[in-house]
Amino acid sequence: MIVVKKDFVPEYTKSYHYGKKLTSGKAYYLKDDNGNTYYASKYYVDKYLNVDLSKIPDLTTSLISMTANENSINKTHTGNRNKFNHDKSNAITYIILRQEKLIEYNLSYEPLKKYYDKYIRDGNLDDKDINHIINIEKRAKQRNSKLSLYNLRTCYAYEFILKRTLNYLEQNQKTNGVKFITSLISYLRKNYTLSENQIKGLENWLDYLPKDLKESKLMNFQN
Repeated sequence: MIVVKKDFVPEYTKSYHYGKKLTSGKAYYLKDDNGNTYYASKYYVDKYLNVDLSKIPDLTTSLISMTANENSINKTHTGNRNKFNHDKSNAITYIILRQEKLIEYNLSYEPLKKYYDKYIRDGNLDDKDINHIINIEKRAKQRNSKLSLYNLRTCYAYEFILKRTLNYLEQNQKTNGVKFITSLISYLRKNYTLSENQIKGLENWLDYLPKDLKESKLMNFQN
């Protein structure tokens, strides 16, 4: 069993081995020898798998969960950031965001696509690939801060919360809410940010989310 990445999942997703719901909306994606995918908590990964998580792509860092378990993980992760080299994790996260997860944002870039295709094919990248991706990200954010890894992670986190909110609004037949959230998704995909008023408007509809997602904190956009 290998750890592929940390990514968002619907909050009702049950964790591998323990069968508990991953109410934070985050999971470690595991893959077995047959290519089957499973979703695990950090507790399982730490207990049963010998893996350096600082090398694993993490697409979830712009959504901070307030649950006791996740909150302790966030503090540990923050405290350890200076102890490990996260270039590999960051580089792979960046190409996944630009070439896959944020495909509707029209962020695809041919040099990054080359590395993304290689990563999908081989499951790994070498050091010079990683360094080139890091340099591409640095140059991109110098031209436009909205293209930084930080901001694209934030876009992805907002997109996750917006889609989960939209799901519950549709279930509750809240037509006005559905229209508003749909408009936010469209705006976000074109502008890679939301305005302060749009974010305040979103807060009016978050009560329809389950408790753990509703209480999560989203990072600020980089404008």
